[in-house]
Amino acid sequence: MKKIMIVLAFCFGTFACQAQVEGEVTPMELGDAPVHSYASLLYELQQNIRSDAYGSGADKLLAGWNPRKTSIKEAAAQLAAIEFNLKTNLLRPEWSAGQKEWRSNLKTTGEKTDVLRSLKTFELGLKDEAFLKTWTPLRDDWRRNLEKLLTP
Repeated sequence: MKKIMIVLAFCFGTFACQAQVEGEVTPMELGDAPVHSYASLLYELQQNIRSDAYGSGADKLLAGWNPRKTSIKEAAAQLAAIEFNLKTNLLRPEWSAGQKEWRSNLKTTGEKTDVLRSLKTFELGLKDEAFLKTWTPLRDDWRRNLEKLLTP
């Protein structure tokens, strides 16, 4: 009986030590929220654009994308779909000058940083009225998180 208690104490101590490692993320801490990544930042931006900012039929296209199970190419395609389906009056006038190059860059995207740069450019190209009111308090943190991912 003593041996069983010692083994259990050892096992319990091992699990407790693993959970206390500083900076280690455990599944319980993650919950259902996506970890900050190019995909989660894209998802957060998408969720804060007004639903009436899109043309008809965009709701199915936008709802079908899963930020937890995506590739760089799929995320780039999702960003392109958001931009393509957005009403043009919600883009800043200067957006049209770089729109072709931006779209071309998204088609050839191969790196996470490419998606992040395109995401940053796109967010800056949107007028404030394209967003929900909830975006205003989130915007600075979102931009900081994006910059952290862009900075090596």
